[in-house]
Amino acid sequence: MNRFNLLAIVYISAFMGPFGGSMVVAMFPELKGVFNVDIAVMALTVTVFMVPYSVSQIFFGPLSDIYGRKLVMAAGLAIYAAGAFLAASCDIIAVFMASRVIQGVGGAMALPVAMAMLGDEFPPQQLGKAMGGLSVAITLGLALGPLTGGIMTGIDWRLAFIVTGLLPLAVILLLHTWKAKPPTAKPKEPIKILEVLTMPAVLATGLVGFIVFLVRIGTYTFTADALGEFPYLMSGEQIGYLLSLAGFTGLVAGPLAGVFSDRFGRFPAALLGMTLLFAAFLLLAMPEWSVLMPIIMVLLGGGSTTVFTTLGAVSVEAAPWARGTATSLYGFLRFMGYALGPVVLLPAYQQLNVLGVALASETAVIAALPLLYTIRKTLAYQKN
Repeated sequence: MNRFNLLAIVYISAFMGPFGGSMVVAMFPELKGVFNVDIAVMALTVTVFMVPYSVSQIFFGPLSDIYGRKLVMAAGLAIYAAGAFLAASCDIIAVFMASRVIQGVGGAMALPVAMAMLGDEFPPQQLGKAMGGLSVAITLGLALGPLTGGIMTGIDWRLAFIVTGLLPLAVILLLHTWKAKPPTAKPKEPIKILEVLTMPAVLATGLVGFIVFLVRIGTYTFTADALGEFPYLMSGEQIGYLLSLAGFTGLVAGPLAGVFSDRFGRFPAALLGMTLLFAAFLLLAMPEWSVLMPIIMVLLGGGSTTVFTTLGAVSVEAAPWARGTATSLYGFLRFMGYALGPVVLLPAYQQLNVLGVALASETAVIAALPLLYTIRKTLAYQKN
C-alpha cells in the first residue's frame, strides 16, 4: 500500500507542472483577446511559469535530501494551488503573470522530490519501468494541458485554473497516508551542488533534456499560433486536440521506453527517441505541414517521451548519495528548455514562420548527439 500511495503522489505531482505550463498554449487565441495582448506577450506566460519552475528546482531537491521528501513536497503542492486560484480570479495581465510565477515555484518544489522518491524506492533493474510511469505522467500533463485549455475556452477559461488548483490539494491529503523514508543527509552536512553539477552524466543529461523540451514547447507554441491565423483559422479546441496527440502518444511510448531502457541500455533508448524527433521536424519543414500535423505530433510525443524516460533513469543513478540534488539539477536544465523554448525560437518563427521553427529544431537535435555519447561513456566508466 505504501508503494501504491508513493506512485500516486509521484505521478500526480509530475503531471501538474507540464499540465499547468502547457494548458495556456491552446488558450492563446482566447487570452489574447481577454487581456488585449499579442502572441509575444502570451508566449511569455509560458516563460514566466517555466523559469521559476526550472530555477527553483536547484534548491528544493537538496532540501529534500536534508529535511525529508514529505515536508518539501507538501509545501510545494500548497504553493502551486495558491497560484492556480489567483490565476482564476485575475482580470489583468500583470496579475496573471504573477500567478504563473507562483505556480512555477510550487511545481518546482514537487517534481525533483518526486523523482528522488522513485530512486529511493526502486532498485536499478526496475527503475526504468518506474521512470516510464513518470514520463507517462509528465506526457499526460502535456497532452491534457492543451486539451483542457482548448475545451475550457468554450466554457470559461477560469474554470481550467480552478481545476488545476484543486488537484494538488487532493495530493496533500494523499501525502499524509505515505510513510516517508528518513533524509539521506544531515542538516549540518549540506549537499555540494557544484560537485554534482560538474559530474559529466548529470550535466550532459540536463543539457539533452534542455534541448528536447526547448524544441517540443517551441513547436507547440508556434504551430498553435500559426494554426489560429489565416489561412487555417482553427479554434482553440481544434488546436488543443491536435497538440494533445503528442501527449497521448507518450502514454504508450513511456512504458515501452522504460522496458527498452532496462533491457537494452540507456544510450540506445535515448538515440531512438532523438531519431523520432528529427523525423518530426523533417515533416514540419514541408509546405503541407498543417496536413501532416497528426503525424508530426505522434513523432514529437513518442520521441521526446522516450528520451525523457531514459534521462530520468540516468539522473537518479548518477549520484545516489545525493539523489534529490542530482534530479534537481537535471530538472533545472531540462525545464529551462521548456521555459526558453518560445523565446529562443521566436526569431526563427518571425523570420520564416513554421519552417524556421523546424530548421532550428533539426539543428538542435543534431547538436544533442555528442552529449548522448558523453552519457554513454560516463555510464560505461561507472559500471567498470
